[in-house]
Amino acid sequence: MRARLGVVKGDEAWSVTLIWQQNGDQFQMQLIAPLGQGTTTLKGTAAFVQAYYPDGQSALYQNPEQVFTEALGVAVPIDSLRYWVLGRVDQRSPAKVVKNSQGRLEEIIQDGWEVSYLRYSEQGLPSKIVAENGSIEVKLIIKDWFE
Repeated sequence: MRARLGVVKGDEAWSVTLIWQQNGDQFQMQLIAPLGQGTTTLKGTAAFVQAYYPDGQSALYQNPEQVFTEALGVAVPIDSLRYWVLGRVDQRSPAKVVKNSQGRLEEIIQDGWEVSYLRYSEQGLPSKIVAENGSIEVKLIIKDWFE
C-alpha cells in the first residue's frame, strides 16, 4: 500500500509517505520524509529487520517496533498494524470489535490501542485509520492498495 503516516506523541508530531509491501511474513517498508530529507527502508520478517537510513548507515533490529522505538522515539505496533490496515483483528491477542450498521469494521480495541476506521475505499478496504494509545496517535491515510 501507499499511505501517509502521521504520528503525534505529546507535543511532537511527524509524518512520512509510507510504501509497505507484504508477502507472507516478509515485508519491505519505505518511509519517505518530506522536503527531500531522505528515505529509510526497512526489510525483514517477524524475526529480524534490516534498516537502511538516508545517511548510508544500516542497522539490524529484532522487529519493526524496535526500529520505530529506537530511531523515532515512538512505539508503533507494526506487527498488529499489519492486520489492522486490512480491517482485521490481530489473532495473537483478544480484541473488542465494533461494526457499523452495514457490517463494516468501525473500531478495534486491542493491546491498549483503540483503532478507528473512519473511511473505506470503493473496493471496501480501509482508507483512513486512526490508532490511539494514551499520548500516541497514529494516523494512516491510504492512497493506493497494491496487488
